[in-house]
This record gives sequence, structure tokens and C-alpha cells, in this order.
Amino acid sequence: QKEALERRLGGLLESVNTFKTNLFDLNTVTDQSWPNAYPHEREMLISICQMMYKKHKKESHPAFLTAMYAGDGDDLTEIENAVNAILDKSFIYNQKKFDKMMAKFKASKVLKDPFVQLCDNIYNTYQALAQQSGAAYKDLSKHRRLYFEALMKMKSDKSFYPDANSSMRLTYGTIIPYQPRDGVFYTYKTSHHGVLEKNNPNDPEFQNSDRTLDMFKNHKFGRYGVNDSLTLCFLTNHDITGGNSGSPVINGKGHLIGIAFDGNWEAATSDFLVMPTYNRTISVDIRYVLWVIDEFADCNRLIKEMKVIEPAAKPNKAESNGVQAPAPSR
Repeated sequence: QKEALERRLGGLLESVNTFKTNLFDLNTVTDQSWPNAYPHEREMLISICQMMYKKHKKESHPAFLTAMYAGDGDDLTEIENAVNAILDKSFIYNQKKFDKMMAKFKASKVLKDPFVQLCDNIYNTYQALAQQSGAAYKDLSKHRRLYFEALMKMKSDKSFYPDANSSMRLTYGTIIPYQPRDGVFYTYKTSHHGVLEKNNPNDPEFQNSDRTLDMFKNHKFGRYGVNDSLTLCFLTNHDITGGNSGSPVINGKGHLIGIAFDGNWEAATSDFLVMPTYNRTISVDIRYVLWVIDEFADCNRLIKEMKVIEPAAKPNKAESNGVQAPAPSR
């Protein structure tokens, strides 16, 4: 039984040190997120388990779900009670149990935790279903190609996206702001000021290191800042989807000026309907990337390996007053 469990967990027991490190990382989050996130996570897990029971056929239910509730009615209170019992016993959602577990860490104890076993059961059930559906997807993929071939012949006057899975996709666009609704206007870039404004030591998503805050507050931007400001991100009117993150953004001179990584909230439906008025791609400014490498991380040896282009300064009134010239691109 132990050997089977080890295989299912993909050699987890052979990577105890890595697993333990991950748990310590979890501890840094839980110290600050307990108890705020816990009630919401509990409610979410209960809802997911109840939804799995109602939406999926019984033969595809994970074993733990069948054990929770074997009835046919709409009253799913038993599932709620079972999930609550699992979480109450788990060390993952109990600070005292978590600290005790970390003080005398044993992977075997982790694997016996009811919540870990629940997650393992869900994962294995999903994997089994994925294998069963693999053949169907393969057949579907074959016919999908024929369908799109016919579609492209029928609508020969329409432009179709190339297959991004097997071809390099190049496109062009403009750095541009947008107005999602009346009275609301988003400019085309963000700066370090936004990081300082949103900094929240009690929220893991908006925490910043003391070094970051110190450098931002004291404008330690090196050659990458302009007018005591460091640009972090910018908007373009490109379409972005899953798999595009990490794509280089290049200007008309062939210089790398940013890296695409996200899309705006108003364009969340762009996979189905592209709306040029609202569709924006969010890219990290290359000056911020270089600042992190050079100034923040002090890895200027990497900068020396790059060809960083300093735009020629254009004499103007602003520069005569001591304003810095445009920051470098790579």
C-alpha cells in the first residue's frame, strides 16, 4: 500500500526536503492570512464538493465523495458536515497543528492528513478520467482540423488566426490608454507610485520587501528612472490569451521594450469576442526589468552581457532643468 501511495504522489517521499521547504513557504503565508482566508476556503471547498456531486455522474465521483454521501436527495448537508470534519482534523488549516507538524516534520504524517488524502483522491480520479477521455480528444482533434479547413474555404474572405501551437505569431499594435466606462480613464502606464500606494503588509498579494520600499521611496532608480519615476507596466491594444505570457514587445527599431504577461479585466472575454475599444495587453516595462536586475538585485554582470541602448538625448527645456533623458531599452 505504501509503494502504491508513493507512486501516486509522483515520488513525493523522495523529495522530502523540497516538500518541507514548500510547507515552510506555506507557513509564511498562513501566519498572515489566518484567519481571514480560512472561512472562505472552507466555504469554497464545501461548494465545490457539493457541485461535483450534483453535476457529475456517480460513476465518476471520487471515492471520498461517495463515502461522504450515498443518497439521492438534494439535501447535501452530509457533504458539508464531512468536509468540515476533514478540515477540522487537518493540520493545513489549524495554526497550532501546523506549527506542531513543522516542529517535528515527517512526510509520512503529512500523507496521513485527511485533507491531503482528499486532494490526492481528487487528483487521481481526475487523472483516470483524463486517460479515458484521451482517445476521444485525439479523435476530436483530427476532425477539428477538417472542420476548420472547411470553415476557411467557406469564409475565404475572412482572416483567421494561425495555429499558435505550431507557428510563431507576430503582430503589431500601439501603446495606448483606454476608457472602460463613463467617467473612468486608465492611462497607458503605471509606475512605482502605485506599488507604494497599494503596499499592504497584511495582504500577501501586495506585500513588498523593505529594500523595495526603501529604494522606491528614495528614488534609487539608477539610469532607469525618468523625472523621479520608474515605469513598471504599460498597455497596448494587442489581443492576448493563454500561452502568450513572456512574449517580447519590440518597438519599430527592433528594440526590446517590454514583456507581455496579462490582459485587462474588461477584455476577459477576448477569447470569444475581441472588442478593440477595451482590449488591452499589459506588459512589464523593460526598464523595470533592468532595474530589478541591475539596481535591486545588484547583478550588473548580467547587464554587461546585454546591449543596452541609451537613446540619444534631445535638447529641450525639460532637460535644461535637469530632467533625465529617456531611459534605456535593451
